[in-house]
Amino acid sequence: MPPNEKRVDERRSLEVQVIGQLSELEREIADLSAQRDALQKFLTKVRRENLQLRDVTRKNSFDRILIETRILETLKAARKDVPAKRLFWEARGINPKLGNATFRSYMHRLKRKGLIVSSPNHGFWIHADHAAAATQPSSAIAKSAQQQSENSA
Repeated sequence: MPPNEKRVDERRSLEVQVIGQLSELEREIADLSAQRDALQKFLTKVRRENLQLRDVTRKNSFDRILIETRILETLKAARKDVPAKRLFWEARGINPKLGNATFRSYMHRLKRKGLIVSSPNHGFWIHADHAAAATQPSSAIAKSAQQQSENSA
């Protein structure tokens, strides 16, 4: 067999091997995608049971409740103001397709309910419990103010 024909045969053999490896990878990717989808469905089911959502049947309402809960948990854990960008990415962890406008409507819904407060820092939010604690004077300051008012009376 001439050297050129031998090279052509080797290339064809290599091409067949590469095509075989690619098709095997495609099968593995399809299997992994199916496993991921099944786990996502299971996670959704677990979250629904955890929240005991009896009255919520629409997927959007379910997502909204999960996202609002995540926002409140994040703010409560932070104990200080949190940038809206961080809250947005936390929300995107629940719904990767969440849009900016929808996120803002969730934030303002929480604000209307009195659960969160906008921070003096533009673009930051605070959990309502932390905001209330920050506006109440500490006991030492309150005692000092009370003593000053007694002394001046």
